[in-house]
Amino acid sequence: MNAIIKLHRHRLISSAALYSDAIKSLTLEAEFFVRAKIEGDFRTYRPDAAFISLQMAQGIDALLDQDGESVSLPLYIEISNADDYVDASLPGATSTDDEGAETQTTWNDWTLDNHEIMTRGGRMFVGTNAHTGNDLTINELAGVIASLVYPGDLPEADESEI
Repeated sequence: MNAIIKLHRHRLISSAALYSDAIKSLTLEAEFFVRAKIEGDFRTYRPDAAFISLQMAQGIDALLDQDGESVSLPLYIEISNADDYVDASLPGATSTDDEGAETQTTWNDWTLDNHEIMTRGGRMFVGTNAHTGNDLTINELAGVIASLVYPGDLPEADESEI
């Protein structure tokens, strides 16, 4: 599974030494400068997420000005109940009907039809890609950092959960 780190191309060649030195020190170990793709004004990197810790992703994200730049990892959010309301900090936590009435969204409603809420070891998890099909950015996940789980850290499924 790949992380996605999207940076303005000019940042890589700018004279902002503080920025480039910090990015290099945070990402060299993660083989960040591998598999880059130019996408308009951006350069997108897709390093293997196994090499990027959540702390490293937060460090990179803290350096970005968020002007179209982003850092995302394939992660899961641990939830208590599929019928609970989505954390208000997440995109899609509320919906607005045709008359302008706003309602809170449950985890069941937040998840796309082709995604499901997973139960492992008696605990419930929803993928950070379940709402849009793409992993949410670290910036979008800031309100639920304590509930994030790496795919490799998910509990084993018992026979009743398969």
